[in-house]
Amino acid sequence: MDIPIRQQIRLLEVQVRGIQNIGCTERDIYNYERNLKNEMIGHNVELLYEHFLLEQEKNACFTYTIKKDENDRITYYFWTYAKSRRAYNCFGDVVIFYTTYNNTRYEMIFAPFIRVNNHCQSIIFGCSFLSDETIDSFLWLFD
Repeated sequence: MDIPIRQQIRLLEVQVRGIQNIGCTERDIYNYERNLKNEMIGHNVELLYEHFLLEQEKNACFTYTIKKDENDRITYYFWTYAKSRRAYNCFGDVVIFYTTYNNTRYEMIFAPFIRVNNHCQSIIFGCSFLSDETIDSFLWLFD
């Protein structure tokens, strides 16, 4: 759960009967949460790589592309499954493309490629996350 730090402090204060008994400052809790989030982001990046590699082991036609910046941070990534690529090759005459507002935990924009088939079902051809909506981002994505 995302409990605001001020509420965490108040809860700790009640549990240990006084702010003087907490054993840390509010700043310590902010720093701890920041470090924990950074650690989780790094761990999630590793999980993303592992997932992509496992998918590629299962099916050689699974493709993904990851672009990093000069600080080795992921700026864009795209993936598509073999089944999605086949569907695109058969039915890719009209594709819906849109981006979500930058509201994800990692401050990246979700950009799926979708088609609606003749049964009114959505078919996802591929998905991407972008760090921004610049021309360079879209040139990279559509390449």
